[in-house]
Amino acid sequence: MSLAFAITLVVLITEFILWFGYSQIASLAYGVYLNAFERERIQKQRKIKRDILTVKHDLARTSSQDQFAKWAKLRRKLDSKMSELEKITTSLGYLKTSFEIKFTTFLWVFANGIQIFMVIWYRSSPVFYLPQDWFSPISWIFSMPFAPSG
Repeated sequence: MSLAFAITLVVLITEFILWFGYSQIASLAYGVYLNAFERERIQKQRKIKRDILTVKHDLARTSSQDQFAKWAKLRRKLDSKMSELEKITTSLGYLKTSFEIKFTTFLWVFANGIQIFMVIWYRSSPVFYLPQDWFSPISWIFSMPFAPSG
């Protein structure tokens, strides 16, 4: 791979990451992660939400004064479902925060690490040559760290 192509590729990858933003890419990756590895929890959360809506509908149709026993039973069921939903939602919230921090750190290390790697790998390869007589008195400054003169 030529040096110019490698530099162009690294710059395009880095600018793509910066253009979309670390948080947007992390959110998209989290959605993929959820669908791939946490499908059971998501399905359980959806089922509990449906059950809560059903219980709320039944509770709204039940009179608290005329059918107190049925109303109290539905209320206890609703409370237990709500606490179960809260546990799952809290655990998914912690998972999202943890995943986004780790993935954003990975993106930052990748974007900056690949640039550092390119500098180290190609440190003695000149990217372009300047004619010798353009900067003749100070041409040695431009080739300071590792590049050949010129």
